[in-house]
Amino acid sequence: MPKTPMTLPCESRERRAVERTIRTIRPPGVQARSRTRPRTGARTGTETRRADPTAPTAHPSIRTGGRDTAPTGSTRATPADPTRASRPRRSGHHHALLTGLLTTAILGAGCLPALCPQTHAATVEAATVEGVALRIAISKQGDPYEWGGTGPYRFDCSGLTYYAFRRAGVRLPRTAQAQYNRVQHIPRRLLHPGDLVFFHQGRYVYHVGIYAGRGRMWDAPHPGSHVRLERIWSTHVWFGRVR
Repeated sequence: MPKTPMTLPCESRERRAVERTIRTIRPPGVQARSRTRPRTGARTGTETRRADPTAPTAHPSIRTGGRDTAPTGSTRATPADPTRASRPRRSGHHHALLTGLLTTAILGAGCLPALCPQTHAATVEAATVEGVALRIAISKQGDPYEWGGTGPYRFDCSGLTYYAFRRAGVRLPRTAQAQYNRVQHIPRRLLHPGDLVFFHQGRYVYHVGIYAGRGRMWDAPHPGSHVRLERIWSTHVWFGRVR
């Protein structure tokens, strides 16, 4: 005759205590959540739109549209897709560093014409013969006037232009009138820094300076003065470009 296992009174009391605890946590009539999930795309009466965070993770074989489903009761997590890994967001420090490097590169290589046309125009101008001659004339600021002086430390008006363009690689005649006869004559609207400004009385040219822009020029005007920047004081002027 088989023996029936004996249940001790203490075990019965412990089991009843556990059952009471379970009923307290889960009210009567509420069934334990099924570990099986309905097929993707099919809705049941108890299914809600928001995903339950306690529900088991779908198997990787599930496809959109409910054609294939994972095995019943599977809790295998879906592996991360390396192609959809989130990229790290650029911090403010990173953005500032990139901006600084880009600025340094632009300034070191020369500003792009489309970004700063004024700076580009000044760079091109400085590379021309007129630009070089203008810089040489500026470097002589304060040197005294001397009749017939051609530098390097004393100048008259045509001596300054003669010296500046000779240093720039172009040899001009010595006097203002001869220089006017040598250069290409241009109208005021085409005037650029580095061009020559000739003062005339009738057909006679008596003074010359190097145009600096904004209606001013560099010249050595008269005895007792020095090389300086001054405005074009007369309307009786002609303009020429060294070629």
